[in-house]
Amino acid sequence: MTETTEDKWDTKVMESSEKAWSERTGCEKVLFTVTQFVKVLSAFLLLYIFIISLGLMGNAFKIIGGPTAGTAFRNSAIFGNPIAGCALGIMATVLVQSSSTSTSIIISMTASLLIKPENAIYMIMGANIGTSVTNTIVSMGQMGDRDEYRRAFGGATVHDCFNLLTVSILLPLEYITHMLYHIGTGLVDAAGISDDTEKTGKIDFLKVITKPISSRLISVDKKLVTKVAEASVKVEDAKAQGLAKDKLDEFEGKLDDLLKKSMIKNSRTQDNFLFLDTPMTDQGAGWLLLVVSLVMLSTTLVLFVKLLQTIIRGRVAIWMKALLNLEFKSVPYVGDYILLLFGAGVTILFQSSSITTSTLTPLVGIGLIKLDKMFPFTVGANIGTTVTGILAALASSNIPTGLAVAFAHLFFNLFGTLIWFPIPCIRAIPLGMAKGLGSLAADLRWFPLVYIFFVFGALPGLLLALSLAHWAALVFVGLPLLFIIVAICCLFGLRANSPDVVPAVFKKDLFFFPPSMRMSNETENASATSEAASASNADLSNPRRWWSAPATWGLGWFALLALWAALPNAQWAVIKFHKIDKREHVGIGGWSACGALFKKDAAWAPIPLSGSNATIHLQSCTADLKMKCANKSTFSTIPGANKEYEKSYYACTRVDKKSWESFCLNSVQGCGTKHKEQCGNITK
Repeated sequence: MTETTEDKWDTKVMESSEKAWSERTGCEKVLFTVTQFVKVLSAFLLLYIFIISLGLMGNAFKIIGGPTAGTAFRNSAIFGNPIAGCALGIMATVLVQSSSTSTSIIISMTASLLIKPENAIYMIMGANIGTSVTNTIVSMGQMGDRDEYRRAFGGATVHDCFNLLTVSILLPLEYITHMLYHIGTGLVDAAGISDDTEKTGKIDFLKVITKPISSRLISVDKKLVTKVAEASVKVEDAKAQGLAKDKLDEFEGKLDDLLKKSMIKNSRTQDNFLFLDTPMTDQGAGWLLLVVSLVMLSTTLVLFVKLLQTIIRGRVAIWMKALLNLEFKSVPYVGDYILLLFGAGVTILFQSSSITTSTLTPLVGIGLIKLDKMFPFTVGANIGTTVTGILAALASSNIPTGLAVAFAHLFFNLFGTLIWFPIPCIRAIPLGMAKGLGSLAADLRWFPLVYIFFVFGALPGLLLALSLAHWAALVFVGLPLLFIIVAICCLFGLRANSPDVVPAVFKKDLFFFPPSMRMSNETENASATSEAASASNADLSNPRRWWSAPATWGLGWFALLALWAALPNAQWAVIKFHKIDKREHVGIGGWSACGALFKKDAAWAPIPLSGSNATIHLQSCTADLKMKCANKSTFSTIPGANKEYEKSYYACTRVDKKSWESFCLNSVQGCGTKHKEQCGNITK
């Protein structure tokens, strides 16, 4: 059974000598079915760990960003500028690793009147760009194989290219016309939605299925950023209104208290989790969690890809490829719209476009999904993620305002889809950009790191800094820089696809150009195409040995990750007090005990005294109690006497409680009728 192919971006020809199902014996059918079932079950388990690792990475970025991220949300210099707002949306989404989270925060803050709806739309555009960093990072897990790396990075960056192109058109159009804002408010008005509309709850299916594990690893105070933003608003408003100094000091004091809080929940009412009462700072814990999550993500991805290659082999591989690259020859492109709806549906279910695209990226790498079929999945995921924003708006304090922004987000993605998806020649633009980036990644293994740093960090950071400096700096430095970048991209696009229209001076290949950027590379491209079109065996060699090495390697890494996370966090054991006890948790480590209960470092408690040394210590530490009893024979019965007994007990730090109770009953005399009861109450 054979399948043909056309170019290096398509998967290789697959041939299989595997027996057909009808040719197998009963024992072979049972063995095949059981083996495939175990493999599929293992694949779902790895996918579950993969999703958890993505969540951990997002939490790590939240902790590293800290509560100070909320102070930026009310800076008028930022929000009055569409490019700065978009840049902030990119950076905020990169920090939380989820456009669903960042857009929900933005919509909730808009509903709370912390951000103007018109300005929130620019931030949501940036959030659309920022969310694609996750699957771009995931694609680097296939760096070991050049062809897989090319396809995986191209499949990941098609998301980037679609969002960047859509923002480049709709952001200036929105700034001039406020089209999306008017559509959003018009729909809200037409639907008759008012402030009296009943709020609804928000259900996160993905959170429901991952919480049993993720809640035992880390718990982040996601509302702290919003609280800091609200407090900073009050401070700014107080300064603008010229309120009295004592009132201003009160607002500033509350803001300072919030900024001192940890992003990690350390409340005594929290269930135990790995980073509870960690002795590390937020920065230390955040970076540790980031390293652990990245290694976990990479390890899981490698195991997931290896396992998929054993599941989808032989005739199954050929069938699965046909299913994931759905096409109807009699009705061209209809299959693409079905895949688009599938991508939207999965994203609505999981409420995360990052999860959808990151899960499909490895499948592009191993050749099961063509690059041009990844595009419908990506566009569908972009549309599906807007449902999360709508749910956040319905659960907000100001439903009409929140929904107006959520609908603007929906139509931003719908207009982007209408621009870049239906017409094949227009669709070729983002696909061509993604292919160029994928080829660069195959030529230069370090290119994806530079790309991620520049597109999702350096460039938006520079635009944000220029906006804060002065509007003129953005106009005369930032915009020319953007135009130069766009011009360079267009030039190389024309060199690759329409060399006849390129002036001769721009056809020269500089010495540092990689092969994929050279115009004199037709021969190499032809050989690469020929190589890609050669037949490959869809059957896995030594199928019975598929699991041993990857399983051992993966388990070794997971054990190492567990040690990395547990050792610095003093989590060998945890002391958790009763709810009526106001004391915080205490985590016990190999060489220290840590918790919010302790205000500063202290040595371990010394070994309790015994014998004559204990008697001498007890006589000294109970002296004040004896004196009070000597001065008043009914001392144990007066109100507040229990406080003095407690003070005496806490003063006797070098003996155990039973020794103190015995000494209190037998050696402290003349305290009244309730003396025995008071001594016993302390040691219960």
